[in-house]
Amino acid sequence: MRRPPAGLADIALILGVFALIYTVVRVSRGALIPFIPPETLPPPVSLDPRNLPYYLARSTVRMVAAMGFSLLFTFTYGY
Repeated sequence: MRRPPAGLADIALILGVFALIYTVVRVSRGALIPFIPPETLPPPVSLDPRNLPYYLARSTVRMVAAMGFSLLFTFTYGY
């Protein structure tokens, strides 16, 4: 049996996976900053609509990480 050559859908899928990995790495980069309690006021959160996709992406990465840890705990404890 001959394997069909890579098509346009394969290339689009590979580019999509690379774009997803790049986005997750770019968004997660700011998640590992040390927590230093503020002396007076908490750091400001910008309400500018241009920042909403960034905040959405960070929340999504946190949710996926929490679900992954939950799944790992479930399988470990269930075993």
